Amino acid sequence: MKKIKYIFLFTFFLTCSHSFHSTAYGQAKIALDNELLSIVKSVEALGMGGAYYSKSNNKYAAFYNPAGIARVKESSIDYLPLTLGVDSDAISSLSSVNNIISNAGSSTDTAIDSIFNIFMGKFVTVGPITFFPAYTRKGFSVGFFSNTTLKATAYNNALPELQAVARSDNGFTTTFGYNFLRDDALSFGVSFKALVRAQVDRTYTAFDLVDIIVNQKAIFGDIIADLFENGLAFGAFASLGIIYDLPFLKSEIAPRIGISVNDVGYLFRLNDSSNVDAINPSMNVSLGISPSYYNTIKSDIMIDFVDLFFLNSNDKSILKRINIGAEVLFIDTYALRVGIHQGYPTFGAGLKFKYFSLDYAFYTEELGYDVGQFRDFRHVVEINFKL
Repeated sequence: MKKIKYIFLFTFFLTCSHSFHSTAYGQAKIALDNELLSIVKSVEALGMGGAYYSKSNNKYAAFYNPAGIARVKESSIDYLPLTLGVDSDAISSLSSVNNIISNAGSSTDTAIDSIFNIFMGKFVTVGPITFFPAYTRKGFSVGFFSNTTLKATAYNNALPELQAVARSDNGFTTTFGYNFLRDDALSFGVSFKALVRAQVDRTYTAFDLVDIIVNQKAIFGDIIADLFENGLAFGAFASLGIIYDLPFLKSEIAPRIGISVNDVGYLFRLNDSSNVDAINPSMNVSLGISPSYYNTIKSDIMIDFVDLFFLNSNDKSILKRINIGAEVLFIDTYALRVGIHQGYPTFGAGLKFKYFSLDYAFYTEELGYDVGQFRDFRHVVEINFKL
């Protein structure tokens, strides 16, 4: 049964182990997977339903609204920030696979059939796995990012196939921002990113898996060859953003509007038949308010429309692009977050200390063409040590 365990780990976590070194980021490519793509996501934002484009006052401004960097209040160095995510299917699937491997005995065919059944008709997601060290101060941020996700799915009951796809973004980003007008009401920002995108897409039939088990077929070489022949791309992108404090009810709710145009640039694929997914530009609009109470309780409430021109997915669903979120921060330390992301509820919580922060989010990603078609429940946590 060691061979069966080897096969499962290789086909499902193939790029997880590879991605921990080269940090491969994954996205399954069969028709039902229409997730709106992002290079890097903030756990804080995910807890708030993804509504973040009129805030983003930290290093994540590079991936949301660069104007938020002009509203940073304190300098920091994030030297050990790690984000780990997994979906609910992955948790239950790994447990089931472990039981199958433990009880399979010498029945290789039965074990493979059982593993196919676990993944049949659903996506199993591991990620994001993100490492994003950065230096941030008011008006400026610079950092390196590495973001990885793996998706696996099985389909075709008659002749089942297991598909595992991993996609990785690794690069450098810098963000500049400045405030204008009276009381710094208008913030402007720009961010630049240079990255390498690596993507591996492998499909295995039951016959392939049996061949690997029985004949001990080596497949690592094939995967590395695929990566260098069809799975690498290099890109350079820029994002622009503004946040404007609206001139009414400023002392009561501090209303504002944020607009950003993200990821305008070019991705150069090394091969014309490359499997690497494109990085498309997007325009995003956000409205937000920030009521505060007795200087000890602060809050943010936002509603965003992301990907205004429907460039980041094959679908044209409006509801998939509307995010609503709120955060309540107690004594600048304890945060509670709720939201609605693509029509589904989200929840988040955070602890913010001088040298350490911890954030958690539960959210649902819609993988179908419209809300309610193909839900993927996800958990993500970020641990950050900083100076």
